[in-house]
Amino acid sequence: MLLPWQKKANTAGESPAENDTKSGAVLKIKFAYKAAAFWASVITLSWFFEGWRKIHESIGVYSVSILTLGIVCTVALVTLQAFWIYIEEKQKGSLLRRVSLFEKLYEGLVQRQLARTERGEKTKHA
Repeated sequence: MLLPWQKKANTAGESPAENDTKSGAVLKIKFAYKAAAFWASVITLSWFFEGWRKIHESIGVYSVSILTLGIVCTVALVTLQAFWIYIEEKQKGSLLRRVSLFEKLYEGLVQRQLARTERGEKTKHA
């Protein structure tokens, strides 16, 4: 019996990452995008705390909108960063748990990149 962090042996003799690299689909996120997303998530998290502080002062449209905007944007950016981590772990072959939403997004991006390479377009890494 394997523990959750132990990898299962692949019966075909190849890792899941090898299937993606054989097709020529390797997705890489530029550091500038990662840094910008991190910076934006710090800003949106500060909006959350500012909205929470304003709510305690007085409940109004401004305070509720700042709080809501902070929550929605922070959750969206953290989800984006989680998807990027999911891509990296999947391509390394060290993915421990599959997430169906991320899997669908990943497959869509891989198919899009493969279609570009078949048309002969120069591929840009995300």
